Amino acid sequence: MQVAQATGASWKPVPLKDDWSHDLKAMEDAIDSETKLVYICNPNNPTGSITDSKELLDFCSRVSEKVPVFVDEAYLAFLEDGAKQSMVSLINEGKDVIIARTFSKIHGMAGLRVGYIVAQESTLEKIQKITRGGMGISYTSIFAALASMDDKAFQDSSREKNAAAREYVYKSLSKLGYDYVPSHTSFIIFPIEMDGKLFLEKMSEKQVGVRAFEFMGKNWCRVSMGTMEEMKIFTAALTDVLA
Repeated sequence: MQVAQATGASWKPVPLKDDWSHDLKAMEDAIDSETKLVYICNPNNPTGSITDSKELLDFCSRVSEKVPVFVDEAYLAFLEDGAKQSMVSLINEGKDVIIARTFSKIHGMAGLRVGYIVAQESTLEKIQKITRGGMGISYTSIFAALASMDDKAFQDSSREKNAAAREYVYKSLSKLGYDYVPSHTSFIIFPIEMDGKLFLEKMSEKQVGVRAFEFMGKNWCRVSMGTMEEMKIFTAALTDVLA
């Protein structure tokens, strides 16, 4: 939203449904003559929730006939059948859909800042006029990313370890009496009864870095999954801060 506003654009947010999935009908109804792009993150950030892929495929197919649809699939690889839930097949159907992927998540290469998009050639040409894709990315990063795409064993290991860490945090939060949004990503978000800024300060004092958000009238903590040892440090700090 901040990037859109910084370029002089306005942003029309559409609330998620009660099950935390995207309200596709409301999003489609919100499109007007001024709409330049529809943005969807699936699985979503910062909630970690997911929208049914068949419903999303139908939405993207229809809506992209009116306006380009950008689908951020940064976390899709954390799903066991992620490839089957991608919107990338719409490109072959000639739909004006832009699919974004990153090597910062399941590939574990956040420091390299490598990612890519899949879109119609005409769309890529338009984007290229606005921003130079690949600017500042080294050959080392590119070859590392290419190698990582072929390293299925590492991706499987990342997915399994992430799922185990997530399950541990689920159980820990339940024991502490905290609800959470079931996640399909590498993070979990849950409501906290403390001011977000104060919460971050207290967690930082415990040498634990998390994110804080405020929406739907609540303060929320979003924690990324690390090693099991790191998640135990997180839950210990959380217990001390929120007890």
